[in-house]
Amino acid sequence: MMGKMISKGWESGGLYILDASSSIPASLACSSVLSPIQIHYQLGHSSLQSLKTLVPCLSSLSNLECESCQFGKHHRVSYSPRVNKRSVHPFHVVHSDIWGPSLVLSN
Repeated sequence: MMGKMISKGWESGGLYILDASSSIPASLACSSVLSPIQIHYQLGHSSLQSLKTLVPCLSSLSNLECESCQFGKHHRVSYSPRVNKRSVHPFHVVHSDIWGPSLVLSN
């Protein structure tokens, strides 16, 4: 299609308006086909039920495996588990807040 004009348009208020009377072949109007996982990504990692509602052609989809969604459901342990959780003597384990002083005064 190099060098061949497929439609006419004009600029109006920062937007380009195409002439609706010129016919654009369907192959050019839809240049790519997205996989279900790509649609899932573009819709903000929506649930499978939401995808089926928003995109009717995905209604027969029974499973959608998204690694990011699986990691988002994992629980994170803040501290590694220890065998002996009790301190043996005072100040054996000390937690302190070392941030500050704040340059912004609170009210």
